[in-house]
Amino acid sequence: MKTYINALSYEIWEAIVNGYTTPSIPLIDPTDKKLYESDSKAKNAIMCGLVKIIGCKSTKEIWDILKSIQ
Repeated sequence: MKTYINALSYEIWEAIVNGYTTPSIPLIDPTDKKLYESDSKAKNAIMCGLVKIIGCKSTKEIWDILKSIQ
């Protein structure tokens, strides 16, 4: 998953590692908008990975599926 997310962009990986809290005020600053966008893309990548493993019966099956995600 790390390789997959890094391939999307390093900023998306940073959103996962550093965390992000959505501000309660409207986003105006372009840097803030980029951080928000990267966080949203990170959530999407993780959720897509999880959807693919629903129904797996073993950790080996889960791991094999996660390794194949590109």
